[in-house]
Amino acid sequence: MKVHPVRGLEGAMGDVSTNALSGLAVVTVDPDEYPSGHAVTVPGLASLAPLVRAYLRASVDLLPTETVDLVELLGAELFTNAVRHSRSGDLGGLVTVLVHSLPDRVQVRVVDAGPRDGQPSGPFLRPIDLDREGGLGMHLVATEASRWGTVYQRGHTSAWFDIDHAKTPSAQPVRRIR
Repeated sequence: MKVHPVRGLEGAMGDVSTNALSGLAVVTVDPDEYPSGHAVTVPGLASLAPLVRAYLRASVDLLPTETVDLVELLGAELFTNAVRHSRSGDLGGLVTVLVHSLPDRVQVRVVDAGPRDGQPSGPFLRPIDLDREGGLGMHLVATEASRWGTVYQRGHTSAWFDIDHAKTPSAQPVRRIR
């Protein structure tokens, strides 16, 4: 596994200070060890959501536009939840976003530092209350993803979703009319 510092992002980060970027690294996974994926670890700052969205788009840019848009939307939702609801959003917290391109699907995992004391242990579907702000993001993930779930391991929470590759008309068998 190789870790590459990210340079030249200062202007793209808005109000994020250079000190906040000093711990930013892109992790490139050895293809022989993990042939289908790669990851980025960023500080748990809401202001980095545009960077995470750009990373998600770039990770799947060869797939159909609908899939790219969905990966970006749902991945950004999980990133925002990690920052808002876990210790990753506290000073010095980190969030890791992993993208795996598999033969039949794309899987995105967002790993955070686990729940804050006294908070629920991770993402879950809340009852829909249209009078309350927020609380609909996981419904979006549950509705739009092919599958989703949460894994709790060693104090960390990993929320994930799969997007199955859609069959496009060009992938369908051609019928000849005689």
